[in-house]
Amino acid sequence: LIRLPFGVLCFVSIGMIGLHNVFDKVTPAQFGGFGWLWNVLHQPGHIYPTPVIIVAYPLIPWIGVIAGGFCFGRVYQLTGDERRRVLIYTGLAMTAAFVLLRFVNAYLEA
Repeated sequence: LIRLPFGVLCFVSIGMIGLHNVFDKVTPAQFGGFGWLWNVLHQPGHIYPTPVIIVAYPLIPWIGVIAGGFCFGRVYQLTGDERRRVLIYTGLAMTAAFVLLRFVNAYLEA
């Protein structure tokens, strides 16, 4: 992933984080014998038929979080004033996006 252009990696990671819940209505049972793969990629739970293997952190959202953290690391190369400005604006934008998303309540309607 680090070999992708920086802007592409930022866009993909934000998309993975922000949009992975759109697929919450899809269940592993819909994939038949490949339901375990859905658990590994998207949904926490047991990998059947064995209840011993548990997926606690599915790959899609967590790879997005890791990639986003990698992208966000560049903020800490900025000077103090620039960094503070970026962090404040990013925090405000993400909080506004969350409030808007919850207010509209259309996140899981897909």
